[in-house]
Amino acid sequence: MSGVPEPGRAAGTVLGHLLAAASEVFERPVGPADNFFDLGGDSVMAVELSLRLAERLPFEPDVLEIASSEDLGTLASRWAETGVPT
Repeated sequence: MSGVPEPGRAAGTVLGHLLAAASEVFERPVGPADNFFDLGGDSVMAVELSLRLAERLPFEPDVLEIASSEDLGTLASRWAETGVPT
């Protein structure tokens, strides 16, 4: 997986970065409706995803927030509510 968001998803958005990084971690395409644990995520993968996102985003994502989110799209929306551009 190249980590490049699918066509139609802006690479510079929080959602785009989240989906690209999650696709790299899970080594398969993921979408906004995917749940971290349903994808096979565990605590090590949550840390890895947080570290990858910290390199791409202007903040350091919280590992517990990643793991406890309903789905990836909800996670990106939650970050948007705190003033991080989506």
